[in-house]
Order: sequence, then C-alpha cells, then structure tokens
Amino acid sequence: MFSFNKNKSKQAELRKLIDGFQDSFSKEQKAAIIIYLLKTAKCQGTISNKEGKFIESTSAMLDFSINDTMITVFLNQGISIMIDTLRDLSIAQKMWLVVSVKELLQIDGKVDDIKFKYASTIFGHIGITDEILGKIETL
Repeated sequence: MFSFNKNKSKQAELRKLIDGFQDSFSKEQKAAIIIYLLKTAKCQGTISNKEGKFIESTSAMLDFSINDTMITVFLNQGISIMIDTLRDLSIAQKMWLVVSVKELLQIDGKVDDIKFKYASTIFGHIGITDEILGKIETL
C-alpha cells in the first residue's frame, strides 16, 4: 500500500514521473476517456456520488472540462467514435486507462457485474489484451 504522507521525497519523485502525463492525451482522447468512464458508471442506471466525484477528479487530472463541447460531439456521434479514439492510445495510456476504470469499478465497494462486462467489452474493442492486463496486475 502506498503511504504518500510519510515520505515527501517519494511523493515528489512520483509527481516528477507523472508530471505532464495528461498532456500526452489529445483533446479527443480526453473526451473519449471521460465518456467511457461516464458510460461505464451509468450502464447500471445511475451514477453514484463516489463515481461522479471520481469522474470529475479524473477530468481535472486530465486538465479537461467535463462540460467541454467535445463531450457533446462524441455523445452525438455514438460509441464507435469513442472506441476508435481509445484504440489509438499508446500502451502506457491504455495501462493508465485500465487502472482508472478498475478504480471506478471498485469505488462503491462492490464491482457491479454489468459495469464490469461493459468495461471488459470496451477493453476488447480498443485492443487491451490479456498481456496488458497481466502487466498491470504485476504492478
């Protein structure tokens, strides 16, 4: 388990490692990520308060407004544009996405089967392989 409060130098090191990572995503990729998180959270009906806060914080971390017009554009064009955009993510970006989706799925304490199946199906469509998932599990 990470203990960021106990070791300020480790915290600074981590910030250096991820500093600017959000800039590696295009505006379209950021919109697709937010839509993927929203669709995953909402596929069972409603978005919980914790899920909403997680999506808002992810949007802020990506330096992307959840109210950006790109969200509306993507929603109007359907799921295929989201999938096509996410398919173009680098391996590192896909690994980050998996970790983010996994956190979203677990945020309410219990992983919902419908949300898990939806997220897994999208993973398959965007080229997230068992190899990538295996690498993440060993971290």
